[in-house]
Amino acid sequence: MARGSTTEEELLAGVQTVGVLGAVAASERPRRDSPFAASPVRRGVPRSEAAVARPALDLDAPAPPVAPLPAKRPGRPPRPSIAKTVTAPDRYTEDVTVPMTAEMRTRATLLAAELQRRRTNKSVRFTPNTVFRVAIETLFERFELSPGDHVNSEDELRRLVLERIASGNRSKVSPT
Repeated sequence: MARGSTTEEELLAGVQTVGVLGAVAASERPRRDSPFAASPVRRGVPRSEAAVARPALDLDAPAPPVAPLPAKRPGRPPRPSIAKTVTAPDRYTEDVTVPMTAEMRTRATLLAAELQRRRTNKSVRFTPNTVFRVAIETLFERFELSPGDHVNSEDELRRLVLERIASGNRSKVSPT
């Protein structure tokens, strides 16, 4: 037989005899169901039929109308804005680093977490920095050095502040 004169039936028989390729071309053997998708139904090897003429494309025809894209993606509603907080966001403009002990930082974190859990209005978020700011503001509101006060160390300052706050005495004149 001359080269290139193999018939289609001979090619099909040869493909079916080869192990792996035979499973692709053979329709007599049952196919196993796939666990991932429904197995396609194979009715047999497709026979070559007369070529069906496809309609010619008309290049001069106008393009079908296309709907414009929406300006905003629908679906998810916009997030509600958080109510105005007590403090304006631009109120605190200075970043200050303060060295402190791990215990101080832990206690501020625990206090902030407790405040966060107990809040009833969800518009304000408590952080350790919130605790520090309130503590500093409270110190400035409630404590002022008197002319006779002499402080030489951090411990002395702490004792003086605690004495003044505990006794309820203010150096400042309170409006009454």
